[in-house]
Amino acid sequence: MGLPRRNPLLEASLTAQVDSVAFGKSRYRLRTPIEIRVYQEGELWYHEFEALEISAYGRTREESAEAFSEHFSSIWHWIARVDDRKLGPEAVELKRRMLKLIKSVATTA
Repeated sequence: MGLPRRNPLLEASLTAQVDSVAFGKSRYRLRTPIEIRVYQEGELWYHEFEALEISAYGRTREESAEAFSEHFSSIWHWIARVDDRKLGPEAVELKRRMLKLIKSVATTA
């Protein structure tokens, strides 16, 4: 039995550098690591990545990390994979930024 898979989004106190993001059965490998701002404000935890306009939160650090991963995955599925003609100008720009980040997408069983 191997070591448990670590989630770098849960390990940082101020920022997390990650080279992949996983949600559900998908793992998004990045061309270069990105820095995610992680902080607590009041009773909520936040994970933010300005380049993709992601600001996710949760009652715990784990919930916030999961919300971040879900938002990242949603951008991939609902914007980055859609034909430009079906997107508004802001979505096309967000798609361009996402595609610059992603090296590969793998689906696990």
